[in-house]
Amino acid sequence: MDPSVLAFGPALVGAIATDTWPRVREAVTGLWRRVHPQKADDIGTELDELREQVLPARRDGDADTAPRRPLPAVKVRRDLQRHLPLLLRLS
Repeated sequence: MDPSVLAFGPALVGAIATDTWPRVREAVTGLWRRVHPQKADDIGTELDELREQVLPARRDGDADTAPRRPLPAVKVRRDLQRHLPLLLRLS
């Protein structure tokens, strides 16, 4: 798998807890909007759900920061791994 794709997931989760999150979220959904416009809003919603799960885990000192309901995170990761190489080529 492309190293960019492998690095993207942890970088995305790391950005969730920062002040840059709104810009990161917009950049990710913007990439989706360019290639799969019909999925961009759903990806944005799933990113918001993932953030709602990661922030409390980080605040509570959970080093794993694994979402309590992994389905949105798993779906986002799977979609990113499948489509990120194309998104990166087109950007």
